[in-house]
Amino acid sequence: MHLALAKNLMPYHTVAHVAGSITKPGLAALNGLVTHQAAFVAVIDQFKILMFAMLIVSPLVLFLRKPRQAN
Repeated sequence: MHLALAKNLMPYHTVAHVAGSITKPGLAALNGLVTHQAAFVAVIDQFKILMFAMLIVSPLVLFLRKPRQAN
């Protein structure tokens, strides 16, 4: 995800100026911003996977029944 977000960055875009000048500290700050956004997107994707897994497994609840009474 980091690569997908960072491949469209160019030094002349407005987003690049948030990190300051394009020097080593500026590039490090920009990399930090992209890494933060990539981690956020990854968490959202994990929740989507969990949602689909629960939708697939949830009909199995219909097969549950009450346990038999022990004598």
